[in-house]
Amino acid sequence: MRKLIIGNIVSFSFLLVACGPSKELVQSRAKIDSLRMVVTQLNSRVAELNKELNNQQQQMNAMQSSNDAQISQMKNQYAIAMQEASD
Repeated sequence: MRKLIIGNIVSFSFLLVACGPSKELVQSRAKIDSLRMVVTQLNSRVAELNKELNNQQQQMNAMQSSNDAQISQMKNQYAIAMQEASD
């Protein structure tokens, strides 16, 4: 009985292999491949956007430092002018 079951399983396995994959399986694999391509493209776009964001943040920080330096200089000039005016 056991040999008969194993023989049937082996025969059925050969039958499945001989018939090849089903249409649904082929379609599913194609859809998975397509989705993988989309994910890859989206990941690339995310990387590009992150790089652009980092560049913009660096530029903003540089401008902020420049603005802070100018404000400090203007405060010093104002303080000097006020001191000279009071003398």
